[in-house]
Amino acid sequence: MGPDASLLGYMETNCKGRRMAFVSNHRVLDLDKFQMANDIESLRVECKWERKTESVHAGEHP
Repeated sequence: MGPDASLLGYMETNCKGRRMAFVSNHRVLDLDKFQMANDIESLRVECKWERKTESVHAGEHP
């Protein structure tokens, strides 16, 4: 997962049932170790997004 994202994998459709969290800046190479291989039926992705703005004063041109 990237630095601003997280993911929840659920064993049932519509984000129900047992779940597993994938947090930012971590990698899972083998879901079988977590007894979730081939069992994820739905996902919920969360991303943190921040709008970057610049302050422009009168008379200045960006």
